Amino acid sequence: MTGTSADYTTMQEGLISIPCKFEGKPGNYLAKIWQNRDWGGVQRGPTLGYNTELAEVTNYKKSRGN
Repeated sequence: MTGTSADYTTMQEGLISIPCKFEGKPGNYLAKIWQNRDWGGVQRGPTLGYNTELAEVTNYKKSRGN
């Protein structure tokens, strides 16, 4: 096993978030989610209404919210 313990306890995630309103309340619609190692999230995503996929995720730009 190589790497640090942080390598195995963190997950990278990329997503497409579309600002929207529902019944006059602001929110975000998560159109697509990519995760690099959470098989549980990828498997549970569709049952919760999320379009999830396992992928290699690289941070190159963070959104204003981060």
